[in-house]
Amino acid sequence: MRNIFLLPVTLTEKERFTGSWEYLLDNIPQLGQQLVDQIMLRVGKPPVHFEGICAYAGSPEDKNIPDLVLECRECDIFCENKLESNLDRHHILELVELAATRPRPTYTLLITNSLCQIEPEVLERAAQSDYYLSPADPPYFCWQDFYGIIANRPERLAQEFAEYMETLDMRPWDQPDWGDLFLNSKTAARFGFQWSCTKEYFEATGAKCRQSGNSSLEVSYPLPWLQLFYLYTCRSVQNTPLKIGGPYLVASLWVRGDQHEVIRTFRGLYAELTNHEQGYRVEVHTSVSGALWTSKDEARPKLVATYYTELNQIVSPNPELMQRNLLNFAKMVFVHGQCIAG
Repeated sequence: MRNIFLLPVTLTEKERFTGSWEYLLDNIPQLGQQLVDQIMLRVGKPPVHFEGICAYAGSPEDKNIPDLVLECRECDIFCENKLESNLDRHHILELVELAATRPRPTYTLLITNSLCQIEPEVLERAAQSDYYLSPADPPYFCWQDFYGIIANRPERLAQEFAEYMETLDMRPWDQPDWGDLFLNSKTAARFGFQWSCTKEYFEATGAKCRQSGNSSLEVSYPLPWLQLFYLYTCRSVQNTPLKIGGPYLVASLWVRGDQHEVIRTFRGLYAELTNHEQGYRVEVHTSVSGALWTSKDEARPKLVATYYTELNQIVSPNPELMQRNLLNFAKMVFVHGQCIAG
């Protein structure tokens, strides 16, 4: 185990997280046991006894090495750790094949922090192997799966690591119907269906609408000067101080690049709106890019304003109510943008 205080400043976020995770389990082996207990229970395998953890096992020249190895009395577990969705389509299969060739019983698992954008057939092929530990749906683990056992530990180190996980969006969204929205493609696709009323409303005005990803909606030219009205969800927001908590439902206004007068009306904009029917707040922030207001490039649209509200105030187990909530938010933003533009 490396000295956590001597980790190089040049590490990537993933490398820093992996080194910190190794330090945590090495110092709290009881947590390591809880971890492997939860893993084996989820995949329906007999319990194993946690003995240690090793980060970046193997030689530096070997590209086919796991990020972490959970060392147990009965077996080893290769952990492929992803903070984002990018994953080499072959790497997980190579780790499964490596596990199969080892004389010691070895398994491979994937832990990610967002929707895993890898071909389903690759994951299905891995899941069919006896050497891949696959939960039912989705066929990989998520870092938020382990947040609870860490946050509930009494040790200060575990408490601070849980806070670290929160900064990386690893705290579960405590929402019974939509809690895995950002981690499960089926849930995201189900969310996408809820835009139907919003699509119908804007298509009736002559705008073109299309799904962007599973849970986002693009509305093109709902007004002559508004090139794109983009509606989407996100877990957190960087570099924008918000008074409301996440996750968020977000709407952004992209104005045609040649509409200089309209663009200028949004400069310096900040507002707090209230939906009086449902009682939720919407924060409006203008673009912080100074280049936006001076750029002469007329070929590209300009992001002039972004609207945020708490997604908890919008979602519902009732599809009709949720579709109405999404439409009301979109209309509220749309009308406000029109008022600002004059």
